[in-house]
Amino acid sequence: MNTLTTWAVLVLTFPTENATARMRAWRALKAKGCAVLRDGIYLLPHTAEREDTLRELARSIDEAGGTAHLLRAQSLDTSQEVDFRALFDRNDDYAAFVASLGAARKTLGGLQPAEVTRLLRRLRKDYDAIRTIDYFRSAASTDAEVAWEDFLALADTVLSPGEPQAAELVIRPLRRDDYQARTWATRQRLWVDRVASAWLIRRFIDPQARFLWLVSPDACPPDALG
Repeated sequence: MNTLTTWAVLVLTFPTENATARMRAWRALKAKGCAVLRDGIYLLPHTAEREDTLRELARSIDEAGGTAHLLRAQSLDTSQEVDFRALFDRNDDYAAFVASLGAARKTLGGLQPAEVTRLLRRLRKDYDAIRTIDYFRSAASTDAEVAWEDFLALADTVLSPGEPQAAELVIRPLRRDDYQARTWATRQRLWVDRVASAWLIRRFIDPQARFLWLVSPDACPPDALG
């Protein structure tokens, strides 16, 4: 760890007579992912935008009857850097999110498309909330990203049951000469991947290719490719 982080430090006392303002300030600090160094001292890795956010919060605390001072400081040494970064550990948050994906997987097959869409919206909001305050990415963030992408692929099989899905298989080489003047089939609705595939086939594989646009994969003729 060669670079020492510069921190935005907010030192404050909450207004004692204004519970609403105190709760509002606490929620704002939590939403920004501020680390608690000790009572009344909060840290964020410094950027101009984050400092401006804390400055606005400090102003609102002052106006509500509390006190707030915004400072900027750098870690003194590597040991302190490690200690401060540990305050921003999001591993438990990511673990809880991955666990929620596991629970959602068990119910996904029985949901209607509209329910799947709502579920995805909620889970994406949860995921984005963690990523927004994950200032020091770790292996846990990578694992969560992989789990999220896998879940999206699974959800896509529910939302688009007739569409082809990605699969990890060995691709064996084929002879171009065996695929001349053939009929190629794909689903109706000219999405960009289907149009691009037709262009690629005509341009590089089968200049005399004919294309069928199927209502359902089950309607594919036995002599067609697709």
